[in-house]
Amino acid sequence: MERTWILAARATTVAMLLLAGQASGSDKLASRRSSSQEIPAVLSVCVDTSGKPYEVTVVRSSGNKSMDLAAVKAAKKWHFDTTKPDGTKRAPCEDVPITMKVGG
Repeated sequence: MERTWILAARATTVAMLLLAGQASGSDKLASRRSSSQEIPAVLSVCVDTSGKPYEVTVVRSSGNKSMDLAAVKAAKKWHFDTTKPDGTKRAPCEDVPITMKVGG
């Protein structure tokens, strides 16, 4: 994965957690908040020629449906570079690893 994609994923971690917290009142999520954890997931992101996502799906789940849905919602607001640093075009769809941080 290119650095731009990973930085975009990290930049939205807080927004995803806020959305997940609003979407779920589950005890499982509440217990995760009590201690700091990093929860990995992988999204498949397809972008148009301007870099705007038009399709985002979960490739590897975080294990929490609310967090997965929040990650997808946040990723749809991202903007991606459509070219690599060497000037070549990116594939329209790529897997983007993300890490969601929960807790203090």
